[in-house]
Amino acid sequence: MRRLRLCAEILKHYGHSLGLEFIGPRTSLARHRYGFAYSMDGMLTLCCAIGTGNVGLLFDVWHWHTCQSTLDDVRKLAKEDVIYVHINDAPAGIDVLDQIDNQRCLPGETGVIPNRELLAILQEVGYDGPVTAEPFSQQLRAVAETNPLEAARITSRALDSIWEWRET
Repeated sequence: MRRLRLCAEILKHYGHSLGLEFIGPRTSLARHRYGFAYSMDGMLTLCCAIGTGNVGLLFDVWHWHTCQSTLDDVRKLAKEDVIYVHINDAPAGIDVLDQIDNQRCLPGETGVIPNRELLAILQEVGYDGPVTAEPFSQQLRAVAETNPLEAARITSRALDSIWEWRET
C-alpha cells in the first residue's frame, strides 16, 4: 500500500489516475501472495486505503466473470471506482472455476460474459473513460502474425458488435 500510495501521489500531481486490476480466476490463486487481489471488493478496499482519491479499478470483464461477481456488484460502483475497462469474452463450455487467464475470446464471441449489459451498467454509474479489447485469442494472434491489418479489422468488428447496446 505504501509503494502504491507513492505512485498514486506522483500521478495525482500530474493529473493522472492509477487503475489496479483484480485477478479473478481460481487457477491463478495459488501463484500469488495477496488473497484480496482476487475480487472487485478486495481491490476497491485497497484503492480506498491508498487514500489519494485517484486510484480505482482497471475493470476487466473477464476477471469480473471469473471471480464470480454479479451485475448488481457493478451497479454499486461509483464513477470514481473505475479508471479503465478491458472487454473480452470467456471460452464456452469451461466452468468458471476452470478458466485460464490467457485463454480468452474476442468481445461478444461466445456470449459467456454479458459485455453489452456490463457496459450499459458502467455507463449508468457514470463511467466515461477508455474501453479496450483484451482478448488473448489464440486465433486472433495467428491472424496477426501474417496479417495485422486483418486482425485489427476482426477486433473492430467484435467491438462494433458490443457497442450495439448504445443504439437500443
